[in-house]
Amino acid sequence: MIIQSIVKIPRFIGEYFNIGLLSDRVIAEFSETLKRSYFTLDNDRCYICTLKEKPEFIDFYINKSKLDDKYECIYENEIDIPKSIYNEIYVIEIDDGRVLNISLKYNDENDCLILNIED
Repeated sequence: MIIQSIVKIPRFIGEYFNIGLLSDRVIAEFSETLKRSYFTLDNDRCYICTLKEKPEFIDFYINKSKLDDKYECIYENEIDIPKSIYNEIYVIEIDDGRVLNISLKYNDENDCLILNIED
């Protein structure tokens, strides 16, 4: 599967950009990585690809959206929006014309980017 276009970035990413804590360069580089990569369907709920190097954006996305030991995520406190998968979704158009809602995960051990399909 190839991503044809990024229709929408996650809300929390847009909020960090708006307050100057995330650059357009970092967002654009990751968007280009997404569009240059070939993803394989791992199961009916996720696509996976191996990257040569981990984009800077991945650490930002994961660190800001993961739950800490108090079951809070950083973006809840920093930008005052509730933790929700809907605030973490990319909307992408893929090569067969479908539009998918996805969230991101990364496997450091195998340098794999995982796109989870969200409903």
